[in-house]
Amino acid sequence: MHPSKPFEPPVNPAADNRPRDAAHYRTARSTRQHGPKPVVTSFLKIAHPLTRVPLGVCDDRRSKAAYLIMLRPIVERFLSGSYGPLDRLLEIGVFVLIAYEVVVGICKRYKERKRRSYLDKMLAALSGFMKKGQQVRQSIPRPLSSQADEIQSWMASARVWSTETTEFLDHHSPRASVAFSLIVEAEKADTVVHPKEGEPFHVGGQFRERYQILLVQLDNLRQITRNPEAYF
Repeated sequence: MHPSKPFEPPVNPAADNRPRDAAHYRTARSTRQHGPKPVVTSFLKIAHPLTRVPLGVCDDRRSKAAYLIMLRPIVERFLSGSYGPLDRLLEIGVFVLIAYEVVVGICKRYKERKRRSYLDKMLAALSGFMKKGQQVRQSIPRPLSSQADEIQSWMASARVWSTETTEFLDHHSPRASVAFSLIVEAEKADTVVHPKEGEPFHVGGQFRERYQILLVQLDNLRQITRNPEAYF
């Protein structure tokens, strides 16, 4: 058991007759005349135009630290009542730093919006080529029930689609053009056609080769549309 402390009744400020020194009376008189002194830790809330720094203009922690480091001497001198040429230089430095961060942020957002608009435009164009390629694939005729001219016409339309898509990609992104034209293991592509109407059927000969190339290039184009940032 620890010995309990003796009971001390609360001191009534009005009835407190303890002696006061001169410093106490000077502090009390200054508080009544000028109010309490501002707390330094809350200097960002002081009604001074240079202390209202938009710290959110930049997410970089180093920039925020630079703001605080440059604002601290200004606030300290402002609270102490002294203001000299050094404070003016610090104000100019803070202004230049803030202006730099604002301009950089605006330029960065402008470039991001411009690039996003460009990517959206490319995706819209690629979606059109993808839709057209799917239509070519679905319009493939049956080898046994179709005439030779009909088969040749379909093969020509598949080649035209491949050429147009390659030219478009080569104009906007050589990397995307190479990825689209890369034909790897086309012979492993499925040779069974599943039309919307009727039974599935196989394709053979040159007809099969063109059909397999079409499937591979459609898959390549699909991969490009899934990750346009890597190609454009």
